[in-house]
Amino acid sequence: MKIPSKSDLPTWDVSVEIPIYSTVITVDSLLTDSLIAKVPIDENGNAIFAYRDTFEINRVEVGEQLDIGDIQHSYSQSVEDVTVDSSKDSFISRFKDTGVKPVSSSDSTAIGAIELEDVEPDSTEPFLFREVMPEDVVTQLEGLINDGGGSASVDNIGSADLEPNYKSFSFDNFKSADFISGVLKVEIVNNMIITLGSPINVGIMEVTGNDSVEVISVIWNEEIPPGESSVKSIDLAGKTLPGDVLIKVSGHTVGTKNQPITITNDDLNSNFYVVVSASDLEVSRATARIPEQIVDDAGVIKLPEQENKVRQAKVEKGSFKVGIKNYLPVDSDILVTVNSIKDLSGNPWQFSIDVPADGSVDSIFAIDGYTLEMGIVEQEISYSYEVRTYDTGDEYRTVDMNDYVKVDFDIYGESEEEDITFSEFTGIIKAQEIREEGEINVNSEDADIVSAVISSGAITLRIHDGVNMDNNDIPHVIVRIPEIYQSEGSDISLIEEFDIYSGDNERVIDLSGKEIRLPKDTQKIHYNCVVTTQGGVEASYDLLDSIVVEISVSELAFEKVRGYFYKEAITKEDYIELKEDTKVEEAEISEGMLTLNVVNNIGMIANVEFIVNEIAKDENKLSIRFQIPSTPEPFKFEFPLNGYVIKMSKDNQKISYRSSIILPQDSLMTLRFGQDVNIDVNLEGVKFERVKGYIDTVVVNIDTVEQRIDALPEELEGVEFSDVELNLKFNTNIGVPVILDLTVQAENKDGEQIIKRVRQNIVENNVVKIPDAEDIFNIFPDRIVAFGQAKVGGDGTVSVDQYVEGKLTVEVPMSFIIDDDITYESEAQILEEDIPDQLKAVKLFYEYSNQMEFGARVDLLVARDTTYFNKETLSPDTLATITLFPDTSFTDSTFVDEGKIELLQDSVYIKPVFTFLGMRDENGNPVPSRLLSSDSLSITIYGRIYGEINPGELAGEK
Repeated sequence: MKIPSKSDLPTWDVSVEIPIYSTVITVDSLLTDSLIAKVPIDENGNAIFAYRDTFEINRVEVGEQLDIGDIQHSYSQSVEDVTVDSSKDSFISRFKDTGVKPVSSSDSTAIGAIELEDVEPDSTEPFLFREVMPEDVVTQLEGLINDGGGSASVDNIGSADLEPNYKSFSFDNFKSADFISGVLKVEIVNNMIITLGSPINVGIMEVTGNDSVEVISVIWNEEIPPGESSVKSIDLAGKTLPGDVLIKVSGHTVGTKNQPITITNDDLNSNFYVVVSASDLEVSRATARIPEQIVDDAGVIKLPEQENKVRQAKVEKGSFKVGIKNYLPVDSDILVTVNSIKDLSGNPWQFSIDVPADGSVDSIFAIDGYTLEMGIVEQEISYSYEVRTYDTGDEYRTVDMNDYVKVDFDIYGESEEEDITFSEFTGIIKAQEIREEGEINVNSEDADIVSAVISSGAITLRIHDGVNMDNNDIPHVIVRIPEIYQSEGSDISLIEEFDIYSGDNERVIDLSGKEIRLPKDTQKIHYNCVVTTQGGVEASYDLLDSIVVEISVSELAFEKVRGYFYKEAITKEDYIELKEDTKVEEAEISEGMLTLNVVNNIGMIANVEFIVNEIAKDENKLSIRFQIPSTPEPFKFEFPLNGYVIKMSKDNQKISYRSSIILPQDSLMTLRFGQDVNIDVNLEGVKFERVKGYIDTVVVNIDTVEQRIDALPEELEGVEFSDVELNLKFNTNIGVPVILDLTVQAENKDGEQIIKRVRQNIVENNVVKIPDAEDIFNIFPDRIVAFGQAKVGGDGTVSVDQYVEGKLTVEVPMSFIIDDDITYESEAQILEEDIPDQLKAVKLFYEYSNQMEFGARVDLLVARDTTYFNKETLSPDTLATITLFPDTSFTDSTFVDEGKIELLQDSVYIKPVFTFLGMRDENGNPVPSRLLSSDSLSITIYGRIYGEINPGELAGEK
């Protein structure tokens, strides 16, 4: 049997469990200060821890800050000036006798030479061969023809004297005519077989009874061969022709001039005839068909000699009468052209009048608006007219060249006795003299003036000259006012002379220093105004217009008046303006003085009544009456205002007053103005018990409040509080807006500061919330200071005993955001268990129940001595790291690294260090975590040690 060696001994593994660390952390154990309170968050009894504290803000009153500065106001009350209100009078003048006297003129025109229509060619009955040839010749030729069986050849028809033969002829356009001129044409047309002439005599015969008289004859001394004609012209000048005549033809024929000829009976009936015509006929007398006759004439109408001379004038009222007597046996039209009168179109005026034969017509034309033009020296109206007779057609009228038309002209105004008047006139108008008189009231309500020296005032003459158009004939004006004298005591009354020009003229007569003298019973001034023109000057005038004179007397003030005065109390109403920023509606005066300093310069005793409308007591206005001496030494009157009330409008901060000075009345007096009563009004030392209205800012200083902050545990330093309330609740009975300017300053032990400033009307909202108050507590302050001021002002009511007080409350719920560097170090515990040397492994087991809303990373620090936990000198070792999740209970284990197992073989200290881990949302952003009153964290850590039992080694050790 082999004896076992050490190496043959058996070995086995063992495990030993040892406690390492165990603790329970409650929120109650962390937050032990009395200022940390539990604040319910729901109806189930859950509560959150919060830091709460209250600071008192002491009461402060408005005090004696309701007052106004002293007010000085001065005024003077003179013996009121006697004044005369402004007044005026006016008159309108027009030029007179500016027309042209009526004028008449006559003219007549004979018809003169009468033109007749031409006599168109007309022929007589034929003169037959058998009628004009000697009877024996005709008989012989008839025999030959008969013998020849109707024709005969003859060697020659010999020369013979023609038998005188007559044919009747009528002139259609006249029955008789005495010719001045004209041409009568007689033509012989030879249709016979023989030659006529020479000579051939043609006579125009007037038949008188059974006889005839040749009135015109014409001779052809030349032959007229068969088939030819010949014309002779006769000058009719001086000849007289009847309308019905006989044409007598006589003379000689040379026959066939030895020429053989075959003749028949037709040749014996061959003929010649006479053609008569006439042209360019003018007669001195005729019974005829009278064609249109035209006769022209012209003349002038001379104006009567007068001072007014027209070059060009527009007629205002005018009539042009034309009377026409027609001594012609024919109807006539008379066209009249008046070259000196232009119609509305600017053309020479024309008109026409129809006048019946041997009749008369009177026509009257209105020439209003027409223009008359003529030479300034030759005052005459030129005219022309045309007499145009009407064609008598088929009627015969007996006309003599001495027959005539008579034209009568009458030019006058609206009636035959009135002048022609003009609206516009260029020429010479006789000199004008226009006189006007009138009166102007100068009544004064204050006195009946006997005499007065004028200190200010004027008479203004406004003259509109609408007549003169070119200032060639300049009017001259003289104005006399007998009641106004050049100076005091002067015997020269006011006379003003000046020229006026076309358009508007103004003349101001300064009355300063002049004296006015009036009867007591007639408070009027009189004026006499004369306007004259030069005359004899050519100029242009608007005669429809006029010269308008307005005499205005301005308000008159006087430096000295003698008269009868009817003045009542001399009253002055004015105001004292409060130029304060406070706008008073109603104010109770607690103290103050009204002082009146009076200097009397009027030299007589007077009573003064001083009434203030806005200051009253028991609804009675402040009214003061006192007498002032006649001497000019200063007089002082004082009146206390205690207990009075001021009432006024906020928009009208004026204290209105009425000051009345009563003087003797109804006395004949001479007053030299400038005498007055001077009064200085002083409101001094005015203070108010209560003011209603708009209050200017009154500053009330808030006492400084300082509070130490010791309740926040140091363990929470580094967290960021998320919901902190720092509120101030004020109490005030001030009736106007109170604007609080508050500063809250926090400071921690490291000197870091946070300052918050707020401004708020604590009357509208008496709770002041400090915005972002968590900024103050996130520096973990050890003190908070609050100070500031309340500015009282605005619409409302303020009294001296009104106040401001308040409280500052702090509430810091334990709801915060945790950064990763927030740690909590638990107390170190010694591990006293004997740990075998032969360790193979160490396994740590941990159990925790975390009711808090945040997790933690637990670093298990080990060290042989607690001094190692002072990181400033030595560093401990980390045995293991455990992660705790929020609001979780969990059990887990982990092996200790082999390199750290030996840390447990000696007596060691164990110290857990908690690094808190805040909650985050789904995006990884930090969210607040709360410390609830029921929150706690329990953790237990123990180890299981794995080792080997080796008897051999154990035996060797023995």
